[in-house]
Amino acid sequence: MKFAAPVTLSLLLTACSGGADRSAATEATNLQVVYNGPDIAAAVAKLPDGQLRGVLFRAVRDAGLPCQDVTQIQRFPDERGVKNWRVECDGRSQQLVEIRKDGNANVLSRPQR
Repeated sequence: MKFAAPVTLSLLLTACSGGADRSAATEATNLQVVYNGPDIAAAVAKLPDGQLRGVLFRAVRDAGLPCQDVTQIQRFPDERGVKNWRVECDGRSQQLVEIRKDGNANVLSRPQR
């Protein structure tokens, strides 16, 4: 079972619309937000190992996935200012955690075999 839990502005805007005005919600989700703030993904990548594990643990848990302990992390190459890690929880489940420049995180769960 694959599970993606993106934290995005468009999702929040749509959820806040209350459904009363669908055209306004649709229009809001089509906005492209330009982020000009600090590179949070780069700051996360520079964290000491213990703090990095804590950030990745929090991203997995905030995505609603079970994780009691991050047992292994592996960093993947950067693309478009996005930082990616493979996170193994409790020695079993694996997630791909993507942290964007603006600090938003996407978590994709890999099914257990």
